[in-house]
Amino acid sequence: MTDQLNAGAVRNHYRAGTLCPIAAMERLQAHHPQRIKGTEERLPIFRWASGTPIRRAEVQHFLTVAGLAARLSKEEIGNRSLRIGGATAMYHVTEDLSRARQFGRWQSDTFHGYLWESHEPMKGVSRKMARDTSSLTNPARDSAPARAAAGAESDRRESP
Repeated sequence: MTDQLNAGAVRNHYRAGTLCPIAAMERLQAHHPQRIKGTEERLPIFRWASGTPIRRAEVQHFLTVAGLAARLSKEEIGNRSLRIGGATAMYHVTEDLSRARQFGRWQSDTFHGYLWESHEPMKGVSRKMARDTSSLTNPARDSAPARAAAGAESDRRESP
């Protein structure tokens, strides 16, 4: 469930090329104008000709068919993949964890489990790690008590 508080949400969508939500809605409106602004605008937009809303299991079926056609295994296909894909895509393009969390309406940090890494940000990381010449700190040596103890030790050595 993504709307734990039953508050609903409004999302803006913009044209996006191949997978364009605006073009898809334009096609839907061309075929069923009454569903968007007309006599049926208070009914579910996504429904069968009988008026029955399209159910999650039916969406799951079409995802499975599309995934199998794309040569994915059944284990890789599911309605959760939409949340994973959406959260991952938003995080990759915004690099903003709080925005991905808010947009997906997660109340906890469980959404981190939905985020998949991509290969591109790791390009060159190994090379940079191997060339790193940063000065490292030693918490045991650089802490205030350790410095105080080291100062006391040097004081004892300097005493006659």
